[in-house]
Amino acid sequence: MIYNGLYAQRTNILETLYSEASIQLLNDTDKSQLKKHLEDLYENLGAQLKKIGLNQSILIDRISQLTYSAKTKNPDNLRTKFIIRMLYEIKAAYPTDASIEHIENESSEKAYTLNIGNLFPLEQTINSRIPKDATFKQKTENYYSESVYYIVSEFLNKHYDKWSEDEITDRAIDLAKLFIDNYFKDLKFIN
Repeated sequence: MIYNGLYAQRTNILETLYSEASIQLLNDTDKSQLKKHLEDLYENLGAQLKKIGLNQSILIDRISQLTYSAKTKNPDNLRTKFIIRMLYEIKAAYPTDASIEHIENESSEKAYTLNIGNLFPLEQTINSRIPKDATFKQKTENYYSESVYYIVSEFLNKHYDKWSEDEITDRAIDLAKLFIDNYFKDLKFIN
């Protein structure tokens, strides 16, 4: 998902590495062999990704540019939902009753409202009650405060007074960095 979905590269570049490692892992007879082959896979994977130029700045750029629209068929929708889910799961299991909330209302005139920085999961029961024309202040005071999701509480603590395109852009970059720090922190090939 990350490699071909965000980095826009063909998966067959890595397929041979995974295929060879799978065969080795299936034939391993003890833990020391298994550990060695996993370490080799990790090292070879890192070398291959470094060779093709995977780096932190590209990942931050790709993640922070993701968008989501419930109103149109958006090619980013699945990737964006995946990243939002993975970000939530840093601290807790992703809730089954979650829907994607646009903090500033989704607008075809304002493309930035579709950006990942303008999104978070919200209980479907709360999200469905929010009027389509609700302002940021109405949302934060009358709806978001009801949420039990930790990510909504964190948002309210950080962005309660103001919400604009600049805050959305900054939050998108912060989310991308958080994702990389939590899911790629041990990878030596990320510059």
